[in-house]
Amino acid sequence: MNKQLKQLREDKGLLQREVAKLLGVKQSTISDWESGKKMPKLRNILQIANLYNISVDKLINNAHYKSNELVYLPLEYSEVIYQILNLNDKAIYSLETFLGYLTREDS
Repeated sequence: MNKQLKQLREDKGLLQREVAKLLGVKQSTISDWESGKKMPKLRNILQIANLYNISVDKLINNAHYKSNELVYLPLEYSEVIYQILNLNDKAIYSLETFLGYLTREDS
């Protein structure tokens, strides 16, 4: 996803600091996302999709390119993404916390 984030930003003619301000994050966070050091959180993915006027599905699917092959997410994921898009901030925070717990290495 990191190369795609940089390409989307450059296509819009935006600097990292401008994107950071629009998303309410630090410039170093944008740099970390674009370099692949970190991945955006769920709420940031929603903001990024809105900023660049693309669907979350397209943002996520494009991150799954393997050479010239596009890997599509299963149809069931579209329903999950739709449900996530309709969550309020408190629910998104709870979901991020839960996902963090599930993906901990010591779990």
